[in-house]
Amino acid sequence: MINLYELLSGILLAAPAVNTLVGSDPKTAKIWNSWERVNAYPCIVIEVDSDDENNDLSGYSGMTSSKVAVTCRGNSDSDSFALWIAVRAALGSYASNDVDIILDSTSHSATPKGEGSTAHWYDRIGDYTILWKAV
Repeated sequence: MINLYELLSGILLAAPAVNTLVGSDPKTAKIWNSWERVNAYPCIVIEVDSDDENNDLSGYSGMTSSKVAVTCRGNSDSDSFALWIAVRAALGSYASNDVDIILDSTSHSATPKGEGSTAHWYDRIGDYTILWKAV
């Protein structure tokens, strides 16, 4: 059974505009499910905030509704913006009977690299609702 992180990273790695920026090999691409693993930029961090089973009138529909934050981090604002555009296009154009991806909101920020540092990381964050069926 595939999990949501594997599903989303697979969608992103299949998109040429994304894998040009973060790599195409699943073992070395800069797509992570935890901030502890981040060590190169630009990168993508996929955080699953919640999973809720969806029921229909017959009982369990087999679909899960998940809230996911996808952060595109770069060393410059233009790096994070380019990656965010590529990610948004890849997720927005993905078509499947078992997956619906809805962009709820976006935000951006500059995060200091360290205490007292004048350097920043630049983040573009997409908050998504994903309706999916684990297969």
